[in-house]
Amino acid sequence: MKTISLALLMLVTLATTASAQDDKPVYDKIVKYKNGYSWTFINGRQGMINLDGKIIIPNEYDEIKVYKDTLFWMYNVGHQGMIDIHGTVIIPADYDKINKFENNVAWTIKDGKKGLITMDGTIVIPNDYDEIKSYDEKHWKGIRDGLETLIDKK
Repeated sequence: MKTISLALLMLVTLATTASAQDDKPVYDKIVKYKNGYSWTFINGRQGMINLDGKIIIPNEYDEIKVYKDTLFWMYNVGHQGMIDIHGTVIIPADYDKINKFENNVAWTIKDGKKGLITMDGTIVIPNDYDEIKSYDEKHWKGIRDGLETLIDKK
């Protein structure tokens, strides 16, 4: 009787352990990043997990590239945005292109129009201009439909 009870207990334990393992996501590929984080890939979609297997960034993106240690460019259906290492979307993937940040601002292109955004996602100049150029220390020059205007630097 003790042998049957012990065998039953072992079967239940094995089934429970296997079930717990089955609950963890399975990835096509896992690539070590650093500081306890890893890139994950499922059906061509990229995400990120920590060492405990907790999903930090869900596998919802076509591609994720490192911008700085804890900030990443994310790309989805030809659009670019920014996400942090905690999975918080800083800038939605609504832009055709976001250039490199300089002095906490970056030029953006959306639907062929140019604008300017800060690293925290604040829109400084909406994407309404054909061209935007630095004019002087207090202004940018915006060009739209061949007409020019001065835009205050804030």
